[in-house]
Amino acid sequence: MQRQSPPKHRHDGTSPLPLGMDWSPPPRKWIGQDTVWPHDPHTGWSYCVAIPSWVVLPKSRDSDPVVFYRVLVGIQSPEGVTATRAVLRRFNDFLKLFAALKKAFPRKNLPPAPPKGLLRMKSRALLEERRCSLEDWMSKLLSDIDLSRSIAVASFLELEAAARSCMCI
Repeated sequence: MQRQSPPKHRHDGTSPLPLGMDWSPPPRKWIGQDTVWPHDPHTGWSYCVAIPSWVVLPKSRDSDPVVFYRVLVGIQSPEGVTATRAVLRRFNDFLKLFAALKKAFPRKNLPPAPPKGLLRMKSRALLEERRCSLEDWMSKLLSDIDLSRSIAVASFLELEAAARSCMCI
């Protein structure tokens, strides 16, 4: 099978999203390429997002470890081909996404970002609580079609790269 790129058309001429790509709630169970999505693949490209875990990595010898959240991006092509891609993001990256969306959509009533808090995130329980709140927050954000198709979200989730990897299967 010849490799193809996602369509060159874009929603607004600037978005890296393939034409017709929409957010979908994630499937209840991931079983690789045969995963059944709540989204009908014949209506175009779709993507979903889950934040299943976090990873703590050392920053440097003299500083505290850094927490990254593993953002799992699932892509489904109009042909029904499914692929997943993981993107690591720090909590501050989510806050930057929120700021970019507020700037791009000043009239939208965005769901508030999870609070940063003053305490360092060292306990597993606090990390898990933050992971859940980030996942819920992302679902609320992405349920708005304008936000889910925005360049800020596409860049944050690396949707273009995910769509291209979907076509390489």
